[in-house]
Amino acid sequence: MIVFVNDEKVETSASSLEELLSGLQGLPEYYSVAVNDEIVPRGTYASCVLKENDCITVFAFMQGG
Repeated sequence: MIVFVNDEKVETSASSLEELLSGLQGLPEYYSVAVNDEIVPRGTYASCVLKENDCITVFAFMQGG
C-alpha cells in the first residue's frame, strides 16, 4: 500500500500506524503523529488502521526561547 509520510511517498505492508512507525528510520525521540490532519493519541497507534493514500505527518518537538 502507498501512504505519504511528511509528504514523501512510502510503500508499506504495515496495517497499523504502530507498525509503520516501527519501520521508519530517523524518528526523533519525542514526536506526535497526525493521520489525515487528525492527531492520533500515542496509546492508539496500534489500533489506528492505515488505508491507501493516507497522509501521515510526524511532528518533532523543539525547544525554543
